[in-house]
Amino acid sequence: MAVVYADLRFARSPAQEPPTTDLSQIYGEWEVTYENVKPLREQGERREDSSTPVLRRWLHRFSAVHSPYVTVCLMPICLVLLGATIRLSVDLSQMSHLHEEIAGQFEKLQEDHRALNATLLDTILQKEQDLQGKEEMLIKTRAELEKTQNLLGTSRGSNTDMNQRLEATVRQRNQLQSDLRDCQMDLQRKMVELGETSGQRTSCQNELNSCRWDQGTINNHYRQSQSSVADKSKQLNTAQGNLAKAQWELQNVKNNLKETERNLDEIRRSDAQKGKNLLALQQQWSEVQQCVSVSCKNPSNAEIGPYNDPFNYCPDVWQQIGDQCYYFSNESKYRLASEIFCRGTGAVLAKIEESDDILKEMITKSSRSYWIGLKKVEHSNLFHWSDNSKQ
Repeated sequence: MAVVYADLRFARSPAQEPPTTDLSQIYGEWEVTYENVKPLREQGERREDSSTPVLRRWLHRFSAVHSPYVTVCLMPICLVLLGATIRLSVDLSQMSHLHEEIAGQFEKLQEDHRALNATLLDTILQKEQDLQGKEEMLIKTRAELEKTQNLLGTSRGSNTDMNQRLEATVRQRNQLQSDLRDCQMDLQRKMVELGETSGQRTSCQNELNSCRWDQGTINNHYRQSQSSVADKSKQLNTAQGNLAKAQWELQNVKNNLKETERNLDEIRRSDAQKGKNLLALQQQWSEVQQCVSVSCKNPSNAEIGPYNDPFNYCPDVWQQIGDQCYYFSNESKYRLASEIFCRGTGAVLAKIEESDDILKEMITKSSRSYWIGLKKVEHSNLFHWSDNSKQ
């Protein structure tokens, strides 16, 4: 935009009189003229001035005549515009203040919205985690329930097997009782035939007592088996009513079943040993009968054998004292272990009395032998078993 500087010189022309208009009266009686005014665009406007001199003159005349009116009109317009500008400024400031308040409320609402979203998100995540935990717990509970049901079915099958084994044990016991009755009948016949051989009869009576003791032991094991079976039935009934304690009860049932199996194995071993003892007893009776027939025919042979015993039937490593056979161990054992060892060999653990001087002398002479299961009490000078029971 070009800025034009003009040298305005106002002069009063004396040749001309002021026009008879109101404007001349207000602003002066002299006519205002312009001298030495450089045109804005000398080269470009010369042609325009030359081409349109009428318009140029008319504009100059209009501006000269109406400039006071234009100035008077522009003043209120400027005032109105100034007032409007001030009013708009005030409205703009109010709108700015209102905009700031609305922006602050909007930011606060956004923060509340974000906080609410975070809270809702945390709540949703927590509920999802709780739901997953409950689903996992439900799956575990179902698995434990299935496992408990399987274990319960297994325990029922084990109980059925145990009942079958118990029935087999009862049948074996009845068979042993029948064999024992037959053995007693045979022993009675032999005792009638061998009334003169009291030593052999005493030995047979001792073996019969051993068989009775074994029978009592079998009865005790049978009672223990019955009691253990009753306990297992109670435990199974309790397991059906309360699944929460099923594992612990099933573990007890397993332990009891193992103990019962051990007892049954021990009963089987003892039954097998009983059969061997019965066979040995029958063989001994046959040998005794033969020896009796021989001794009756040849009385001169009655004093043959150690300790004047014509029937030297003790096996190897065993020693015969009187009418009985003794085994002297060179191992130190407790009473229970010694009793199990003796039962395994078909013998009975001997309780040494104070009057058995022969045995005492033999034990004293043997440096590798032990007084099995006995210990000497100093204050009473007696021999007690390892469980403090008296001899």
